[in-house]
Amino acid sequence: MGWFWHVLLGAVVGIIAKSTHPGKQNMGWIITIVIGIAGSVLAALGGEFTGWYGIPSWIGFFIGMALALIFVAIYARVRSRR
Repeated sequence: MGWFWHVLLGAVVGIIAKSTHPGKQNMGWIITIVIGIAGSVLAALGGEFTGWYGIPSWIGFFIGMALALIFVAIYARVRSRR
């Protein structure tokens, strides 16, 4: 159930990150969800590895959100150079 929670929360995080990033990103829903899942999973793995927080944590949500925002910005920048 833990990984399902990461996927579900990652989808929400990706949508929030896309909507808060300024400008137009030209991203589809699948890329948005994948970026959110990547941010959520990396935040969870990093928190558990360092021992700073466990899986159900608000801190992990905000760190996942920050990582997803960074990934959206990187994606938008790489996409605009093409």
